[in-house]
Amino acid sequence: RSLCHENLEDWVGEAIVTSTNRRLEGSMRRNWWGFAGKRSADVALHERAGPQLLAECHKLRAELPEAQVMVTRGGDLGARYVIHTVIPSHPGGRDPRPMPAPQAGDVATADEAEALLRQAFANALGACRDLKVSSVCLPAMGCGCRGYPVEVAAEIGVQALKEAKMA
Repeated sequence: RSLCHENLEDWVGEAIVTSTNRRLEGSMRRNWWGFAGKRSADVALHERAGPQLLAECHKLRAELPEAQVMVTRGGDLGARYVIHTVIPSHPGGRDPRPMPAPQAGDVATADEAEALLRQAFANALGACRDLKVSSVCLPAMGCGCRGYPVEVAAEIGVQALKEAKMA
């Protein structure tokens, strides 16, 4: 049990948890969001893992509902498994300018977003238990492109670990 700060796609172990969008292709924010070309951690994982990760995702599902999980192989990553989950964007990080229609549906109210984040953490940790992994990289989901306040997301993540008896 340890906490660390490192590059997600460089992590080596059994499972990496990543939050993605419903279409299982990560988020690439444009100028309209204030992230000007920055990519989500999921986009970085897909780039490192190679095209076979996205192909496997789309072979299993076209879309993944919020807070559900899907497990794939790690591809060219240093992890055996990638556990994908979907969380909505938090309104606390929302750019006040109009959002393109495809992304507008990915924003929930603060209460809904936090409940779905809680459920996503629980489901991801449940998948880890089912896979019997001994190591997992569980990032600060929601704190980047999805705009969750860091304190809120951290509290939800730590509580999920405690409830799963993993902290």
